[in-house]
Amino acid sequence: MNESSVLKGREMFGIVMVTCPLDFVEIITTSLLKKRLAAAINILPTIHSWYWRENSIHSTKEALLLVKTLTSEFPKLEQTVRELHPYQVPSIVMLPIVASSDDYANWISQEVNASPKT
Repeated sequence: MNESSVLKGREMFGIVMVTCPLDFVEIITTSLLKKRLAAAINILPTIHSWYWRENSIHSTKEALLLVKTLTSEFPKLEQTVRELHPYQVPSIVMLPIVASSDDYANWISQEVNASPKT
């Protein structure tokens, strides 16, 4: 049986939530994975986002990317998403993972720390 643990004294991990237009999912996902800025990315293909813009309420169909990564990689991940994302102010939010199974935490660390693909 796998052990689980609170991640004290280990590299910190997080899930970065990124919303984007459906036609930008593949380019953002592929880039983050090739650069080893993420161990895995789950895609919720259609969400409805409601937000304020230019003093009125708007709604848009988007995708939600759930990016598993190390917190130390957030600045590079954010920069990569900003370079590829069509929005002037993209939603890029990291939530910490405070506990996980040891084997999953080790896997995230191993994958993100591996050499990037070119």
